[in-house]
Amino acid sequence: MTKTKNTRQTLIEVGNWLWSMFTINVAWFLINFPVILTMILVSSLRQATVLLPMALVLILMFSLFTLPSLAAVFQAVAEWQTNGDRAYFKDVLQGWRHYLTDFKLNCGLATLLVSLSIRFKILTGNVLIQSLLLVWIGLTLLVILAKTYRDGLADHSTSLADFIRQNSLKLVLATIIFCVLVGINLFLKLAFMILIGSISLAAIMMYKLLNGFQNKKME
Repeated sequence: MTKTKNTRQTLIEVGNWLWSMFTINVAWFLINFPVILTMILVSSLRQATVLLPMALVLILMFSLFTLPSLAAVFQAVAEWQTNGDRAYFKDVLQGWRHYLTDFKLNCGLATLLVSLSIRFKILTGNVLIQSLLLVWIGLTLLVILAKTYRDGLADHSTSLADFIRQNSLKLVLATIIFCVLVGINLFLKLAFMILIGSISLAAIMMYKLLNGFQNKKME
């Protein structure tokens, strides 16, 4: 009887944990749905004359949707680890609206990321240049993750440069985890995972990596 009760309690806890992860991710997905559709369209384009205006659209979308909502995801994950399992859908939406105010820096990072990505797409056939571009794209993603993480946790005790220097190895690993999780879903065309938990799961892993694996408060 006790074993059955413990199993039931474990299943409830797992279900609540998955529900929290889902509500965070689905909010991010809905905010970024126009961005995802635009990226699919851009990936199918070949003419440089068409890519330029679409790149400008992507820069604007990343600045208004992706980066602010990513900071909101980190904020929701931090609250989740403190307050326990519950729905965080509204928290992500409210956080996204709050982080829209940092448009200037978001636009700068988005411009760098999109510019490098477009160059990588256009300059095919040169392995050396593409390898260098991949490194710069990775470094830009690392800065974006570090910036949005600090925003989400309201951790401005040090400058962004100092934060990156102090946590360089962890941030490199976190960036790889983000890219692998999202990349696997895209490569295998696991659209349901992009909706259910790819971003929120990657954010959780980055949070744990930078903060340790303390147990969160259980309600």
